[in-house]
Amino acid sequence: MTDLAACFYRGNFREDAAYSERGWFVGAFRKLERPRRTELVEIKYWDYKKGEPNHDSKTSCTIECTLILKGRIRGMVGDGDIELSAGEYVMIAPGTPNALPREVLEDVEGLTIKAPSITVAKHLLKERLSDEVWVAEIKRCDP
Repeated sequence: MTDLAACFYRGNFREDAAYSERGWFVGAFRKLERPRRTELVEIKYWDYKKGEPNHDSKTSCTIECTLILKGRIRGMVGDGDIELSAGEYVMIAPGTPNALPREVLEDVEGLTIKAPSITVAKHLLKERLSDEVWVAEIKRCDP
């Protein structure tokens, strides 16, 4: 007989994000039971008030999709600026520098989805990869 509790989880992404690690409510880094603990995908809910935040540029070895549920942001993807409004999204290929959101133009809510879930896949462009564990994880991303 299948344990249904291990097969699915029904929740509220806003509530789960509020009690999670920086809004991530699905992913390998979670200290939760399956099925929300998975190496297949990471999902984060986030919200910011107008004027918040100013995220540093980063790059990741995973694919990333950011969806805007409401509001409007400005950010950086690759070499250019991008503005996103409610209903819009951006897909970011692995290895592409980005900073989302860099500027919150209107109170905003969004979801960020990354695949696969690798806890150290993202690193700040200004940092060096000197830690052996960090470097090993990044190498795991190489095709």
